[in-house]
Amino acid sequence: MFLPLWQIHIGDTVEMDLVDGTSRTYVVTKILPKVPYDAVSYLAPTPTEQLTLQTCTSYYPTAPRFVVIAVPQT
Repeated sequence: MFLPLWQIHIGDTVEMDLVDGTSRTYVVTKILPKVPYDAVSYLAPTPTEQLTLQTCTSYYPTAPRFVVIAVPQT
């Protein structure tokens, strides 16, 4: 589980280290604490770049997901 994700806030930054040695920084714009487990639309391609992170809210496979959306920092 990705438990530390539960501590995130709107405006926080997420830094990703890429395989080429560079890094990208994203700013959290949306927190969705109870997304249904079968709401796969959050995993679909988006018209603009965004980072979608998710974790479970319980050990049950049908439990809601905790989803965080972040966009590239400008």
